[in-house]
Amino acid sequence: MTSVELKTLPIAYRLVVAGLAAALGAGPAVAQDSPSRSAEILVYDDANRNRTLDPGESGIADVPVSNGIEVITTDRDGRARLAVVDGTVLFVIKPSTYRVPVNEVGVPQFHYVHRPLGTPGEIGLRYEGLTASGALPPQIEFPLWPGEARQRFKAIFFANTQPQSSIELDYLRDDVVAELIGTDAAFGMTLGDIMYDDLSFWPRYNRIVSSIGVPWYNVPGNHDLNYEAPNDALSLETFKRHYGPTYYSFDEGSVHFVALDNVIYFGRRNPGTDGGTPSTRGKFAGGFTDEQMRWLRADLALVDPGKLIILAMHMPLVDTQRRGQEMYHVLDSSVLFDILKTRARVISFAGHSHLTQHHYFGPDEGYQGPSELHQHVLATVSGGWWGGPFDLRGIPAADQPDGTPNGYYVLDVDGENAIMRFKAASAPSDYQSRIMLVHGQDATLRANGDDRTPGETSLMSIRLGQVPAARLLLNVFDGGPRTRVDVVIGRAAPVRMERRDAFDPVIDQSTVRNAASWKIRTRMLSTHIWNSSLPPTLEVGVHVVKVAMTDEYGQTHGDQAILEVLP
Repeated sequence: MTSVELKTLPIAYRLVVAGLAAALGAGPAVAQDSPSRSAEILVYDDANRNRTLDPGESGIADVPVSNGIEVITTDRDGRARLAVVDGTVLFVIKPSTYRVPVNEVGVPQFHYVHRPLGTPGEIGLRYEGLTASGALPPQIEFPLWPGEARQRFKAIFFANTQPQSSIELDYLRDDVVAELIGTDAAFGMTLGDIMYDDLSFWPRYNRIVSSIGVPWYNVPGNHDLNYEAPNDALSLETFKRHYGPTYYSFDEGSVHFVALDNVIYFGRRNPGTDGGTPSTRGKFAGGFTDEQMRWLRADLALVDPGKLIILAMHMPLVDTQRRGQEMYHVLDSSVLFDILKTRARVISFAGHSHLTQHHYFGPDEGYQGPSELHQHVLATVSGGWWGGPFDLRGIPAADQPDGTPNGYYVLDVDGENAIMRFKAASAPSDYQSRIMLVHGQDATLRANGDDRTPGETSLMSIRLGQVPAARLLLNVFDGGPRTRVDVVIGRAAPVRMERRDAFDPVIDQSTVRNAASWKIRTRMLSTHIWNSSLPPTLEVGVHVVKVAMTDEYGQTHGDQAILEVLP
């Protein structure tokens, strides 16, 4: 890593990089310094949508454009000038009253990559990087298509699609993508780990996702890196080839969406083995470069402080189950928090964890905004890494370690009100929870996260003598600390269920019964399991269980089951 690139890292990571370079052996440095030039930019109204500047088509004033550091607006003729060096990605920040063209696989085309000679061949990337862009054109033209500002719209969010093989692309296609064809969403976005290391699958992946029929944005994840890259700056050359900038923003309706790259790669290590497989994969950590934070500060300076900001990133700002582990979340969010402190409302979406979590940042964690920052860690499309027992279609169950089914999300925006709804793959939209019964000598301990043999579960039947020790569990798949759950069992009065971190017993037992097919390697506590004891007056017979839930966004859900008490 060159000294210039090292300076772009937050101070917390500079010592880490230095230590890793010494321990792992630094790869050959590739100089990224080059003389700065000015790029002439024209943003124009492509009225006939042919992506060509025709006579009569005029420039658009006051459109933000960026080189990844500066953000300026076009003049009255739609023109702007920005500095570029080798590797600069120029891009437009789409206003809400315009659309951006997409390519043949639905990827938005709002950028220009200045890489005159292409990705340096001497770094030896396994997957193809950027082709030569040639000399800087006299004028770089960005067409925008006129439209109306949509105050009400939907967007689809994927996290960790993560196919590791051709057959896992089949699973993605048949389990998730097929049911979304014909959606009325305005756009979609994948929050990183689009691939699982093998970047050669990107063309096929893009063709599959494009069948949904909406523009599809992408955020880089740690499994989207070229692991042969000697440093962070060169690790996303293949990503840029397919998708353009690694961080960017755009307006849709009354919302300002910001896509961030928060994976810092420390460069390839000396060739070794991972489980017997040759590998040059180096370490990474969650964080933001200083360069990206400079861009974000400039970007938000042009956005009304009262506007809803939605951040989209791969790694969570915090993973409440893995605090302090640099490969699972961002260790230092202080600069980001400082930039956001004047924002009226901020929501952050992330993936990475293969766990579903909600967290609210406030003053105790250094966030000084006028309201809390709501972080929502999304359930993943690949769930438990496309593992588990197969259904009749030949598609694996793929539940996450926390018991959440694999699936995706639909964001419903009305003005500045945004509601996120979880959708389990190939399941009805009202499938939002799982009712379970745990009994046995240590049922209470096991329900509350005791790390011993999984508690015995049943298909909602129990002997009368087991009632005092039994617990009713509810996994609210997208639940969080502000989710409320009430249960009515038979003729008993309603009871407010209690949330406690716990292992999902259904997943525990399934991984034991189907050990060969699951890819879940470690039991993980779920942050969204509620439990309650059974009414002590429960008698022999059949009892209806009804559960009412209000989730983190105020949406209400219901579930029901039959509990049978046997003599």
